[in-house]
Amino acid sequence: RVVSGKDIPQQNYQQMFDYLGRIQDFCKKYDVELIVVVIPTKSQFAALQNFSVFQDRVEAWSKTRAITFLDPRTYFDRVGAERIYFSWDPHFSVEGHEHYAAFLYQRTASIIRRAVTQGSALDQPPAIHRAPH
Repeated sequence: RVVSGKDIPQQNYQQMFDYLGRIQDFCKKYDVELIVVVIPTKSQFAALQNFSVFQDRVEAWSKTRAITFLDPRTYFDRVGAERIYFSWDPHFSVEGHEHYAAFLYQRTASIIRRAVTQGSALDQPPAIHRAPH
């Protein structure tokens, strides 16, 4: 239903975007660039391939907030869904994880390089608040 855009209440999207906005606020506070990546479902490479309602909405929201948005569908389509996902399960196969890592590296290397050379939150990572044992 999410892939086809049917019966998904606006409030569900709004809740997700509210959470993403809070994550973006945190990232800005610590000078970290937020990157939103939408992983396609296995079914988007079969009969439902043309459905991209979810990706389109997340991409549009990301653009309004000047957030980098990545969608690996074109990359995955070149590789083939049968090599990305298990045949019996909707999760990535070992090879699928390798391709996803390659996609992320290709698309984020320049962002990471820029952050490292400019100095940023990588110099001073945010404090980790651990719950007492």
